Amino acid sequence: MAAQGPVPAALIQAPVRVEVVTIGQSVLPADAFRITADLTVDADDQAAADALMVKTRARLEGTAAALGGHESPRPAGWHKLDTSDPDMSSGAPFNQMPPPAIEGLVVVRETAQSNARLSFDAPDLPSALRIIAALKAAGLRQVTRPVPLLLDDRIGFADAREDVLRAAQGKAQAYARTLGLHVVALREIHEAPEVNISRMLEQPSLFVDAKFPDKVITRVQIAAEYEIAP
Repeated sequence: MAAQGPVPAALIQAPVRVEVVTIGQSVLPADAFRITADLTVDADDQAAADALMVKTRARLEGTAAALGGHESPRPAGWHKLDTSDPDMSSGAPFNQMPPPAIEGLVVVRETAQSNARLSFDAPDLPSALRIIAALKAAGLRQVTRPVPLLLDDRIGFADAREDVLRAAQGKAQAYARTLGLHVVALREIHEAPEVNISRMLEQPSLFVDAKFPDKVITRVQIAAEYEIAP
């Protein structure tokens, strides 16, 4: 099919405003890798379960440290022994219902449970994989794959915004050429809300891509309005 030429000038009422929607991204080496896992411990009563949780947690933190990792940063003012730990919960004792009065019935002993979500940061991917193996060997459940992180995500955003503006400008220029016009002004930019997986990590616009296991992909989407004229 032959390429279409410019739109006839008689059909154009310049200046024309065009809005383009574009996504830009940056791909940067990760500064750290985050792993999370669920830990559950049982004991005879709640006090014993909570004490065992503190002891087990400290042991696992030591294991991670020996492999080059450390506990992920916590909110300001938080202390690991504080019962307000947002990642730690205590379970009510099992078998709380009074046993029925049946002769010869074997009553299961009550137990209490304490649960915690552990989070560790490793400086590189090999260290993260070793920590994951150690956590799984210790019996922890739902151990995540390592998530690449930037210590300062402003760098990723800056690069992604440069990329998205170049892409938006290119689209606007393509419309201008088709109309036989030129881009004369950028009138407005609206950036889309950052809603994705990284909100759970308090690291906006982070994407985990299997093709880049040791990279942080930051994406930004904008709607930009340009004015094009002769």
